[in-house]
Amino acid sequence: MTIPNWTDFQNAYNLGEGDPRNPDNCFTAKVSDHQKTVNQYGTDLNNYSTGILAHFQQLLQAHQPELALMYFFYYLSSSVDSNTHDNMLGLFDDQVKGWGQSMAVNAYAGKLNSLLTDLTDDSVSQSQVGITSQVTVANQAVALLTLAYQSQPVQSALDPSEITTVVSQLQMIQKTLGQYFDPNPNANPATDQKITSFDEMKTLLGQPGDVKNSADAAKALTDFSAKYWDMQRAPP
Repeated sequence: MTIPNWTDFQNAYNLGEGDPRNPDNCFTAKVSDHQKTVNQYGTDLNNYSTGILAHFQQLLQAHQPELALMYFFYYLSSSVDSNTHDNMLGLFDDQVKGWGQSMAVNAYAGKLNSLLTDLTDDSVSQSQVGITSQVTVANQAVALLTLAYQSQPVQSALDPSEITTVVSQLQMIQKTLGQYFDPNPNANPATDQKITSFDEMKTLLGQPGDVKNSADAAKALTDFSAKYWDMQRAPP
């Protein structure tokens, strides 16, 4: 999938290996960190389950069942090995770490969606995205984010309802871009009813009437921004 030719978005999405800036501070790195913790938790949980069952068998062989059960409950609550995470405290540590990483994924997801909103608002510097490239870059960003949100690692890091909401809004933006925008205008501007850029949309909004359906296009894009940020502010 194409990563848009847009420096701020590229940096927030995926700083490549060898980049002189910190490649850990981006969306894909945070998703990867969370997935590693999820995998580690699964390994630790399996080792823990296997270990305590084996230990219980040893207790049963050495003690009466009632006493073995008492020792077993004590073992469950106090088993700590500083060299491994396959114990109760270690598993909890994995979970806390995963929760923190999930919050980091959410923060970068919010940053990427904020950047997309800035672009559709025509608030991104032309040195970052030229006017003639705005619609193309927006389409690329929407396609990339939609695919990312539908991947298993991202789905494991974010709340399912959040993913459903954001993906539906991204699909709505994609539909809006296809319905109202075309970065390649017709040869005859008088017969061209598609908007060529977000800069043009802003200009058309200042003219009488709903020229090239600019008001409808702007409303659809604004609705995405409002619904996304309302969701971000909603209590967990």
